[in-house]
Amino acid sequence: MPVDDLKNGVARRIVLVNPPVVAVDRVQLDYYADAQPYGLFQLADWLESLGHETALVDLMAYGKHSRGWDDLLSTGELTPIAPLESGVAGLKLDAWRYGYGLKRLAAFFDAYPGEPDEVWVSCSMLFNAYLAHEASSYIKRRYPKTRLRMGGGYASLSPEHAQQNGADEVSTGRLLDADRRQPGTQHLQRDQHFTLFRLTCGCPNHCAFCINGRQPLHRFSIDDVLNYIERAHRETGIRHFNNWDPNVLRFKPHLKRFLQRMAERDLDVSLRFDMGFEPDLIDDELITLLKQGGVEAFTIPLESTDPLFAEFFEKPYTIVSSIRALEKLKTAGVDLSASHGSSIIGYPEEKLRDLFTLYHVARHYRLISTPFPIVVLPHSPVFERYRRIMEPRPFRRYNGHLFPLIDDKQRLGLYRRLILLLTASSLDVSDRLIERFPDAVQADYAAGKTRAEGLIEQALSRPQADSLDLLDAIYRDLDGGR
Repeated sequence: MPVDDLKNGVARRIVLVNPPVVAVDRVQLDYYADAQPYGLFQLADWLESLGHETALVDLMAYGKHSRGWDDLLSTGELTPIAPLESGVAGLKLDAWRYGYGLKRLAAFFDAYPGEPDEVWVSCSMLFNAYLAHEASSYIKRRYPKTRLRMGGGYASLSPEHAQQNGADEVSTGRLLDADRRQPGTQHLQRDQHFTLFRLTCGCPNHCAFCINGRQPLHRFSIDDVLNYIERAHRETGIRHFNNWDPNVLRFKPHLKRFLQRMAERDLDVSLRFDMGFEPDLIDDELITLLKQGGVEAFTIPLESTDPLFAEFFEKPYTIVSSIRALEKLKTAGVDLSASHGSSIIGYPEEKLRDLFTLYHVARHYRLISTPFPIVVLPHSPVFERYRRIMEPRPFRRYNGHLFPLIDDKQRLGLYRRLILLLTASSLDVSDRLIERFPDAVQADYAAGKTRAEGLIEQALSRPQADSLDLLDAIYRDLDGGR
């Protein structure tokens, strides 16, 4: 985004808009739990430092964990929208807008004095782009002379598509002047029980389904981060802070110093690292600091038990490292019951028994099983592998919960039900749910439980360092050498 014109000393009135998102099921709704517009907070703070006047319209809604689906429908935070086409040609699935629509946006501008000089609309996910376009089109109709800028991850992935809504300017990449500062607290919602914080930016890995490894690396000042957390807590009463870095443990010394300083400050807050820790980098010193620094939960990526997918994902570790890290944490007495074990599902070639193996590994360590239906990103290895399927489709069909890579109606229905089972809160619940599935799926569930026990045993007993070759050998042994 060209920014020189913003530094010329001429004050502008700028409105930042965070549009609502699409939810296809309850699980996806919960996955939006911490989707606060942290980047817009940073932009607002930076713009104000240049003398501009800003206002933020956050059309997202929050608080879903403690509230039911019907309650969200009754308040208008959840609204039915047109069904979306799934991976199966001609088969549409019910969908909802999570957050607020044009009525809320119009109410904001009705109360806004005069006309803004600029409006910036942000969108992170490709499959939410059409709701961002809906907001942008309304703004262009209402204020045809106002400069409209479109940005966010979506615009960076497909600037040509982002231009279609009539934006005067499309931002690609990150605006580093804003990205490398701590946000102000003026836009935080005082009634929320959590907010986000950043310690690092970017990731040196190049995982097949992720864009974070293509971003510049940066570390924030530890003092600045701690001061932000302390100020946000003091001014809003928020006690829970969730780190939103793509791979914070790739900056291990920086993270360790932060946790040490956090313990010294003795703030009355707790931390989460739901974006995850790279398991091969977890060591005993870090575990001690996690316990001392007020860390209540984090994510350990499990991803896949199949060596073919482990190789395709291009991660620097396999589930062997995840199991070894979890065993260290368990032995050290870390309570993992609020932490997540994440995995990727939705590939045409994957085996159900492997999905169940991942679930039982998570439950063995008392993790919250967190399967993410694959979101296919343009220009990624995943997209290239399935280009024939994905390229002709509109972005709204890239939503992982539509299972865009599954083109069989029966299998799609099975996956929709599996999401509920694979996110079950306990083995007792999943053991009851599996009884409603066909005999063949029940057999895969039982096989997954046995394979999880064997995988854990072999990952902990074999002396070799983690590698694709080791995972392949374990995988073949679990299959009786085949």
